[in-house]
Amino acid sequence: MVATGKKLSLDLRVIELHTQTKLAGYIKLLQNNMRKLFFGSKINGVMALYC
Repeated sequence: MVATGKKLSLDLRVIELHTQTKLAGYIKLLQNNMRKLFFGSKINGVMALYC
């Protein structure tokens, strides 16, 4: 019984870690996309000014 509990908590810890890294990855992706959008619109604005 104790061994099963330990195994379960270990599994949960692994799942939690996996979820955190997944979330971090999503956040990074979002930030990159936001940055691209922001810089893209800024560059487009500058191009519109000069053209």
